[in-house]
Amino acid sequence: MKPAGDGLARMFQSEPGACCYPGCTEPRVPSSSANGPFMCGKHADLYTAAVRVRLAAEQAVERELPRRFITDRLNGVIPLRYRDVIAPPSEDDPEFAERAVVLALLKKRIRVRPEHFADVLRSAMSAAEHLRRERGAVVLFTGLSGAGKSTLMAFVLRVLARDIPREKFAKNRDFMPGGLFGEEWEGNDENPYVGWTSSYDLFDAAKADDLRVFNEAPLLAIDDIGNEPDQVNVRAVSHVVWKRQDAMRSTILTTGFINEHAPPEDREAHLAPLAARYGSAFVRRLGQPDDPHCMVIHLPR
Repeated sequence: MKPAGDGLARMFQSEPGACCYPGCTEPRVPSSSANGPFMCGKHADLYTAAVRVRLAAEQAVERELPRRFITDRLNGVIPLRYRDVIAPPSEDDPEFAERAVVLALLKKRIRVRPEHFADVLRSAMSAAEHLRRERGAVVLFTGLSGAGKSTLMAFVLRVLARDIPREKFAKNRDFMPGGLFGEEWEGNDENPYVGWTSSYDLFDAAKADDLRVFNEAPLLAIDDIGNEPDQVNVRAVSHVVWKRQDAMRSTILTTGFINEHAPPEDREAHLAPLAARYGSAFVRRLGQPDDPHCMVIHLPR
């Protein structure tokens, strides 16, 4: 039974000094609580417990709101041309039966040999986990034009959006520091939590002297770096990446500006065209094999 509130408590009083709980004739107990004087000891305890449960539920909703907000931001920033890129349901998801359909759609977009598809998808899942766990993580997808690099970048954002409700948001007291959500963020429109841009768009923003949002968003996806029309335009990309790494903010990038004849394991040779364009120091920040913050994922033919 639900205990009576303050107003109802007085209505239920049948005798002076009796507990206000319906059907209870036990005497009230002294209390400093606003509800205590109208209840016996047993029902006062029940009422207090019910209030605590209600407050806990309200706090849980308050904690969930920012996470839902970030989920909407992650899904909303993905361009419409990737609207059919969906994270496969996990085995405990009620929609697990649709997993085969989701994977079939991804196979159409990610143009690698069938024997490489599972490995590429596992690497993308690992990239999402990497972004969640490593503050200032960098993920770089490399491959030839049309391989599906941008699709995988959208896929990583989908996975993050799917899994955020399982995470603790930064302003929760029980949050363990680190990872993508370890940064305080006010959540206003002037500083969106996540952004999606391209090397061309960054150049346009740099001309307008408006790179702040790209420097400060906790997560930024930059598509097609190295594809600027001329060498002068590279400063915007290099500026943003350097600023973000200095501030330990996470970044996902794609590039087709690679040496396709060099194996991905030889990062210096594989990323030599990027080094020629942005400088060797820039590429070292993206692709050091021994750097736990950096992941380079190649999409083979």
